[in-house]
Amino acid sequence: MNTCLLLLFGTLAWAGTAEAQARGQVHGTVVDETHGAIVRAAVTLIGIPAGTPKQTHTDGAGRFAVNDVVAGDYVLRVVAAGFQDADLTLTVGREAPPPVTITMQVGGLEEQVTVVGSRAGPPTRADQNADAVGLDRDFLGQLPLDGNDVMALVSTLLAPSAGGIDGPSVIIDGVEGSALDLSASAIRHITVNRNPYSAEFRRPGKDRVEVATEHGSRKVRGTASFTGRTAALDARNALAQTKAADTKQLVDGSAGGPLFSERAVFFVNGSWLRHDESAIVHARTLTGSGFLDDSVSAPKDHLTSYGRVDFKTNARHSVMGRYDATADWATNRGVGGVHLADQAYDSTEGKHRLQVASHDLLATLINDVRLNVERHDKRDGRRATAPAVIVHGAFTGGPSQMDESSSQTELQLQEVGTIFRGAHTVRFGAEARIKRVDRVAGSDFGGTFEFASLDQFARGTPILFRIARGDPNIDFSQRTAFGFVQDEIHVRNDLSLVVGMREDWQGRPGPGVHLAPRASLTWAPGNQQTVLRAGAGTFSDRLSDGAIGRAGLFDGDRLRELVIVSPAYPDPSGPAAQTLIPNVVRIQPDLRSPELLQASVAVERELWGKTRVSLDYTMLRGSHLFRSRDLNPPLDMTAARLDGAFLNVAQIETTAALRSDALTLGFNGQVTRRFTGVVHYTWSKTVDDTSSLFDLPADSANLAAEHGPADHDRRHRLRAVGTFTAGAGVRLGVLATVESGAPFNITTGFDQNRDGVVRDRPLGVTRNSGQGPGQAQIDLRVTKVLPLRPSAGKHPDRHANVQLTLDAFNVFNATNFSDVIGVQTSPLFGQPTKAKPARTIQLSARYRF
Repeated sequence: MNTCLLLLFGTLAWAGTAEAQARGQVHGTVVDETHGAIVRAAVTLIGIPAGTPKQTHTDGAGRFAVNDVVAGDYVLRVVAAGFQDADLTLTVGREAPPPVTITMQVGGLEEQVTVVGSRAGPPTRADQNADAVGLDRDFLGQLPLDGNDVMALVSTLLAPSAGGIDGPSVIIDGVEGSALDLSASAIRHITVNRNPYSAEFRRPGKDRVEVATEHGSRKVRGTASFTGRTAALDARNALAQTKAADTKQLVDGSAGGPLFSERAVFFVNGSWLRHDESAIVHARTLTGSGFLDDSVSAPKDHLTSYGRVDFKTNARHSVMGRYDATADWATNRGVGGVHLADQAYDSTEGKHRLQVASHDLLATLINDVRLNVERHDKRDGRRATAPAVIVHGAFTGGPSQMDESSSQTELQLQEVGTIFRGAHTVRFGAEARIKRVDRVAGSDFGGTFEFASLDQFARGTPILFRIARGDPNIDFSQRTAFGFVQDEIHVRNDLSLVVGMREDWQGRPGPGVHLAPRASLTWAPGNQQTVLRAGAGTFSDRLSDGAIGRAGLFDGDRLRELVIVSPAYPDPSGPAAQTLIPNVVRIQPDLRSPELLQASVAVERELWGKTRVSLDYTMLRGSHLFRSRDLNPPLDMTAARLDGAFLNVAQIETTAALRSDALTLGFNGQVTRRFTGVVHYTWSKTVDDTSSLFDLPADSANLAAEHGPADHDRRHRLRAVGTFTAGAGVRLGVLATVESGAPFNITTGFDQNRDGVVRDRPLGVTRNSGQGPGQAQIDLRVTKVLPLRPSAGKHPDRHANVQLTLDAFNVFNATNFSDVIGVQTSPLFGQPTKAKPARTIQLSARYRF
């Protein structure tokens, strides 16, 4: 009996101790970006699944404590007037969690922001890879930016070997697109390569740009700025005989604040850019000495507008509405390099985008629903009434044959949820997208003569003449969808595993369904200063609208591309013109989904604070990639075809391949308290067997000769982005790029196999055998902040101020040639026909209130 009582009392005592240990305290400190305490911030601890919320406030030192917390998963929400809300997910176990420090940013209503301790998250999280690059609005504002072209800056951080046929993937507020056409003032944060193997996205991390747009705050804030540039301060372009006219003016303004109540805020932005630039012509003709180096005025205007409203209905639900639009007008496009002034055409473009989103913190999950509607209209050139002339490698003249217009409307509906269950963070979602395209393809209705050399041009003996005839109008719909599920498992404190699956679908004539499994592993042993990462996954590509439209148009009936070999000149009509047969474009009936397999291993080491170095090896293998191939090549030198009803039957198919290996050494963090930046050096080798979706091989019967360096192959790349605080309100921002040269194709200039495509190469020469010159450029921004209030302290740029900025692009005036001529019959063979801009200087002033 006594023994039973002792066992009973011992069991009760153990149970009481266990219960006491299962209850703990969540405590920490809430500070602003200057590390100052935030007083009376509302702190709410919400159980997952839902329980009774526990609430408290920070004291005079910014400290808080939530006591008597049962073991489980929680969301810690912090709200303070004048600051962005912050959500922290944490797990309370038998041991009390360490104190957390939550840094809140000045602003208004905010999407979910995860903050853990003094870092964005523990090193074992999949999105804490050291080679990820994040640019917030303050850091972005300190970097040299040419006008409002944010994408030009961000693209230096991408890996081109991972790109698809439609360029890098741009995610704006959770919705995927292909263009970053927002003003810099409308962007709050940009991230590249966050969680490289996320199942949520179609592209790997180094080919993905995630953008969060700017929103309002609970205090009225705004900016007004002007940027100007004149050629008087610039250097002369390396290929120009005299300094070309080049002026730029950019006006930008924004404002934000409360709307009707503390629960709603707004933000608006508008900008207008006028750039009177010059196109540099570097060509060879028969007139005079044969040298033609000229500059042609090519002005353009770019207008952007952006507006956003955020409304928080309660502590668990908020909605957002965003509208942005862009308009572009450009004159004398298509001129430069070997393209003469009479090739000029005008261009107009307009985009409208509306997004409505709902963010909910429900009983068991965080849920986001997004509806996106876009309208895009574009017009390039006009119908030509006379033929153009191409002398390969020398010049392209005559009226431009560009005559393209398109209108497309796109609707996207997306839902993404996140569930926290113990050691598991499960993320899942789906999207459906439908696009309607109306296109007019009236290019080449005036015709084009092609000559192998200037000598042939002088004799009037062209290789061929091509012209389009028929109905250039087409309209079609495109439907795509995807679904994904991903589980991030925190196996233990030093080990995490992420497994996911994504399914992409594109309606016919697309490739159909593609399943993409992905997984990554992170191990941070010991003190977690060293982190080992490994991952692998498959990624897919979609058949572009351009390919679908081209195949629908050039079917041999609706719109015909007619070719005359060895035509009369200048009037191609004659006996050969009486038997014209067309080229056609088809899509492979059993088109497969292109697949990119990426795998990587990396080691990271924390040096101090938030400063890390990393070494990463990435392997990329592409199979079933898009290319075009002629199914109806000439059978012999008589140019007879297997199907006499057509000339070239260009089939868009998935038979290309890619192989890429890259080794990257990276630094991310602070060298001193004054310098913060990112430095990446990459050695890589990328080979493939096609240059673009519509390029036919030099010989469709010998595809092995197409295997060679990829167009974007650069063996060595160095990228550096950073800022330096000099004191007295002066900051320096630098962007440095150094890379080895790009390959170029070597051709004979003749159509020796008589297939109607002037792309033949010398015997034994494979694609992209030439090597172009390397590139090097350093851009610099110097900023001086003049506070308008003495109380601004150490951070005057966060209060009312005037900011003066000087930007110097290509500050050392390095000569960077491009577009090397590879046509052996050209007098410019082996020489570049374009040079990137020489040193340019721009000044700007911004008022912040």
